[in-house]
Amino acid sequence: MAVAALTLPLAFDDAWHDFSISLRAKNVSPHTVDAYQAAAFQLRDFLADRDRSTAPADISRGDVQAFIAGLLSTRSAATANTRYWGLRALFGWLAEEGEIAESPLHNVKPPAVEDRPPNVLTDDEVRKLLAACGPASGGTFPQRRDLAIVRLLYDGGLRVGELAGMTVGELSVDRGMARVMGKGRRERDVFFGPATALAINRYLRVRISHLHAKSPRLWLGTKGPLTESGVGQMLKDRAVQAGLNPALNSRPSLPPYLRGPVEGCGRLGGRADDGRGLAITDHHAPLRSVTSGRTWRRRASPLGARRPTLAPFVRSTPSRPQTQRCGRQR
Repeated sequence: MAVAALTLPLAFDDAWHDFSISLRAKNVSPHTVDAYQAAAFQLRDFLADRDRSTAPADISRGDVQAFIAGLLSTRSAATANTRYWGLRALFGWLAEEGEIAESPLHNVKPPAVEDRPPNVLTDDEVRKLLAACGPASGGTFPQRRDLAIVRLLYDGGLRVGELAGMTVGELSVDRGMARVMGKGRRERDVFFGPATALAINRYLRVRISHLHAKSPRLWLGTKGPLTESGVGQMLKDRAVQAGLNPALNSRPSLPPYLRGPVEGCGRLGGRADDGRGLAITDHHAPLRSVTSGRTWRRRASPLGARRPTLAPFVRSTPSRPQTQRCGRQR
């Protein structure tokens, strides 16, 4: 006679612990894990404050919907949307593991988020930020580093996290390109112009004598490699020095990639529409860069989603002519 296995219901903290192990096994980005954890613990605290059960098997659809509704009344729709996907992943995993009968978010749609272009700095504000970083020639170690960072963010359209994780080995100043770890732990190549290459080269010359010069990370601070928060703090400090509001949330009439290039910042192929802009994505991440506002540019640019032509200094070898093959070759 078969004996049914007795499985005790998981407590909420135990459920998160086991779920986090599965995330690490999938090599999920630490940022994604942090976002999922924030969603889980905020829901737990929300239910505990209202004397509701926090056991995953007892959490109902109404509990989760009340939590999301509370976020929509106090936070942005984007935050509520992020929390929704974190909870959906958690409860989906619990359902797959047989810990709950069904996810409380089954057939529940995510909160709608308004699709709008990112807030970007004007050309004049970018010039002020560049000037606040230091002179175009000479300068101290922090000045050379900060100038190179700001130029690369503007010219290459990197996220701050991508920039902070850059390594010396994945950088080619001569070719005007670098390989970074992008969103979703996917590598991608970014390109920059001659002015940015010059600024990075000036930084590399003083980096050689830095205390932590042997570190593989490209950007160094006083105590070691710059972290993402360190880059953000540097940008905030430079913005204050430039007389800019570090929590700027006003959007100019047109972003830089629709207005044309800022003098001396460089561009891929020299087109006026393929620039990159420093942008403010939220109040908690001042001056965070965005990757050229792809969605907005596809809608607003007359060129649509066409990829810009790489400038000659980016091409390492001339392209080979391709012959069209007709039929099968024997």
